Amino acid sequence: MRVFNADGWFATGDIGILEEVLYQHPKVLEAAAVGIPDPRLGERVCACIVPRPGESLSFEELIAFLEDKIATYKLPEFLRLLDALPRTPTGKVRKGPLRDIVLESVRAE
Repeated sequence: MRVFNADGWFATGDIGILEEVLYQHPKVLEAAAVGIPDPRLGERVCACIVPRPGESLSFEELIAFLEDKIATYKLPEFLRLLDALPRTPTGKVRKGPLRDIVLESVRAE
């Protein structure tokens, strides 16, 4: 595994840890995290959640659940509830299209 990307950033796998913790929430059916470009910080984290049927989840509820499970600086700053996550034919989450969906919704706000 390559730990430094082409821009010199150190890959820690923090988003992967966040995704694992998101799946522990009882209202979460599917989850993924993506980075949203930020001019000051480089990226900010958005949690993308597909709630279980008949459930909904607020940002405040999600943060309250995560606060004692991950460090404060790793908490997502955005939440997007989706009907489905874009996936490859083998079932892997397609992060590029997911990031595009999130960016499109941010621009619309």
